[in-house]
Amino acid sequence: MIASMYSLMQFYSQFETPINDYITSKSKSIEKELKNYVKIARWNDVNFWAVKASVDKAHKTVAKHMREYQVRQP
Repeated sequence: MIASMYSLMQFYSQFETPINDYITSKSKSIEKELKNYVKIARWNDVNFWAVKASVDKAHKTVAKHMREYQVRQP
């Protein structure tokens, strides 16, 4: 039983590096998009409603990128 479990683990360990590389490459692109968005997002408005609208828009954008990140995870 232990030998078969070890054999199974050894077989699937060969796929570990390519999968980790794929996850890293996809997450870097999403992180780059988020960082670029954060650079341009500003909350310099004086009006409460304008700030609220900016925050809502930023929340939707971050949520969209998080969904993309979760979908791309294997």
